[in-house]
Amino acid sequence: MSAASPEAPTVHPTAAIGQDYNPFDPAFQSNPYPFYARARSEAPIAYCPQFNVWLVTSHELINRVLKSPTLFSSLHNLDSPVVLPAEIEALLAKAHYPLAPGLFNNDPPGHTRVRALFSKAFTAQRVAEMEAGIRTLTEGLVERFAHQGHVDLVEALAHPLPMTVIADLLGVPREDMRRVKQWHDTWMKLFSPQTPLEEQHVAAQSCVDYQNYYAGLLADRAAHPTGDLTTALVQARVDGEKPFTTAEMISQMMILLSAGHETTTSLISGLLYNLLRTPEQWRAVRDDPKLLEAAIEETVRFTSPVQMEPRVAKEATELGGVAIPQGARLNIVYGAGNRDERAFADPETFNVQRPQVGRHLGFGWGIHFCIGAPLARLEARVAFEVLRERLPHLRLAPGFVPEYEPSFFFRALKKLELVWDR
Repeated sequence: MSAASPEAPTVHPTAAIGQDYNPFDPAFQSNPYPFYARARSEAPIAYCPQFNVWLVTSHELINRVLKSPTLFSSLHNLDSPVVLPAEIEALLAKAHYPLAPGLFNNDPPGHTRVRALFSKAFTAQRVAEMEAGIRTLTEGLVERFAHQGHVDLVEALAHPLPMTVIADLLGVPREDMRRVKQWHDTWMKLFSPQTPLEEQHVAAQSCVDYQNYYAGLLADRAAHPTGDLTTALVQARVDGEKPFTTAEMISQMMILLSAGHETTTSLISGLLYNLLRTPEQWRAVRDDPKLLEAAIEETVRFTSPVQMEPRVAKEATELGGVAIPQGARLNIVYGAGNRDERAFADPETFNVQRPQVGRHLGFGWGIHFCIGAPLARLEARVAFEVLRERLPHLRLAPGFVPEYEPSFFFRALKKLELVWDR
């Protein structure tokens, strides 16, 4: 599950910059953007010795990587960015369903096959038909706290809304959601360099248990089809292509649940936080529904819920004037590319009137463009619309200071404390 990239030179000219990259440092979590700006200016391809990766931070070079999937592979995207002990690797190897290549962790032609099969199960019509249910769910969640006058929006809405939506989409019974979420969160600890060995054992076992749970759900849907996405995956067929294997479907379901709630939680909380800390923009979007779509896209650019995705160089190459060795691991840092002053005017300002905001990289680009982007946008829109209707005078709680979850991949508020006049 972990794959160390080949050794870089002991001292690389860019290492003095790259060594300051540490998403697990509280100061970095609080504000990574000064580092991103320095890296873009001085070394848009910078070697990070701590994690043995090359950081790609400019909008132009990130685009170049994304548009070259045959050179920069996604096949190892689910490998841990930290080297796991042999005993943990051995425990993971006991899984009946090792994580298989899918949408996120695949290259052409395998990715092309999976995307074609998956598109049959994740259509625009299916997403559009979900709006009424998402609105009902959102209204129910808001109703629970509307009378209180204060709330942590992450805990009360931004997390449970997308978690429930993606679980319902997959067909995970709501009584199993807490258990599934616990397996997911524990599995994610394998991607952190701060997880001690004892917790890694628990995380590896959670990964195995998580896979076995989905295997049981798939077997049930094969015998008793329903209208959920798990059934659609079981039944997905494209002429001339093999159907999904069980391992492929399990891998897809694990990634879908992760991407479907982690990123949308961040999008919803980021949308509200950035609007409320600039009250004139909150009022503008509240009073002009036409601005809401632009505000969502600006949030994706400004917040970058997915901060980074990995790639691996399949052969020795040159990128931005830097020699990249074969097998080198790259972190393409969307959070940096989306603040690139060469791509966006005044990029450090949140601006719902921003022209060409659609140039952002927040949903990826090219063949790996996020297949769930329409659903994430829909959930963010509905969440805002319900809050606008029920709590039009929302404000940030006095003294609120944002704190962010430690992660290589995501940028997500731990809490979002809001108040209003009851």
